[in-house]
Amino acid sequence: MTRGWKIASIIGGIIAALALIGGAFAAGNWYARTQSARAPQSSLPWGWQNGHPGWGNPWMRGWKNHPGWRGRGGAPMPYQAPRALVTPTPLTAQEAKQAVESYLQTLGLSGLEVSRVLVFDRGAYAVVQETQSGMGAFEVFVHPVTRVVSVEKGTGMVWNQKYGVLAMYGRKGLNRWGTPSIPEVSAEMSVSEDQAKEAAQKFLDGYLPGATVSRVTRFYGYYAVEYAKDGKTAGVLHVNGNTAQVAPLLRFTFSQLVEEWQK
Repeated sequence: MTRGWKIASIIGGIIAALALIGGAFAAGNWYARTQSARAPQSSLPWGWQNGHPGWGNPWMRGWKNHPGWRGRGGAPMPYQAPRALVTPTPLTAQEAKQAVESYLQTLGLSGLEVSRVLVFDRGAYAVVQETQSGMGAFEVFVHPVTRVVSVEKGTGMVWNQKYGVLAMYGRKGLNRWGTPSIPEVSAEMSVSEDQAKEAAQKFLDGYLPGATVSRVTRFYGYYAVEYAKDGKTAGVLHVNGNTAQVAPLLRFTFSQLVEEWQK
């Protein structure tokens, strides 16, 4: 075989191999499209496709525990939350308060106390305030079964100009970073309390018709605005103290108030 034929044979072999690879890729792509078209389309998370927000149990973190999760073959998996978390025995206000006080001891910060507790059928919400200034410091949640306390790490921490550092601290018993360093900041905000109430009520008129603003707590950088419906506290909104932006705490939207306590 001459040198020319050898080169031609090598080039021919390369072309044939590329053709086989390309054909296999095209076939696989066609099969994937076919299977995707046959599978039910349900890309909306947390059960929105069922006609309601469907946050389900607020303490379940995994997407696989919600109706929107797609199992093998693309079929939605049914929601199966642990029974203990679906129908827990509600905490009492005093039990929630004691749990938060124990949590505060683990932080090693002085001059803080529990000033407000709302017990819902899915957990408890509490406000921690500064004893000397009376200003709200931060908000926490108490698990209805384990009584584990966790700092609210949404807008309550993002907008909190003084205690926002607590967002990086773990739950009760998991604090491995020592006592947090809290900066000294001004309590002044460009949005007044009346303006915060007005912004919150305007939001509620579209978000939950019939709900009204009931109580306001001032924090460093934002306001926590409680709202009531049918005579009972139904949830909490956050209003930014500089922009008047409103953000709801969604975990209590479908919960029922069991008990409340005020210092």
